[in-house]
Amino acid sequence: MGTALLSLCFCALSLALALFVGISPISDKTKIRFMYVGAALSLMAVPMMIHYITGLNDIVNELRYQAVLVFIVVVCCYYFVIANMVKYNVMKIFHQL
Repeated sequence: MGTALLSLCFCALSLALALFVGISPISDKTKIRFMYVGAALSLMAVPMMIHYITGLNDIVNELRYQAVLVFIVVVCCYYFVIANMVKYNVMKIFHQL
């Protein structure tokens, strides 16, 4: 149970970073760094969740944790996409069109 709790703490911390980045008036360079840190935290949670899932014997719990794992991977991909969009000023280009 400790492994699952630790990985969920990583996910909660990465989502808290996303909230901080969204509401604080900081520079784009700092936002990009925070997003990469959030993505790294999410990626650190994935192997721990996989290790925990393999030890379960109940199919319902396995499916539940796999759904959480998919959510973690989606959040991680979202971080990378948004960080690259901010880094290369894609958002500003879209607003100019």
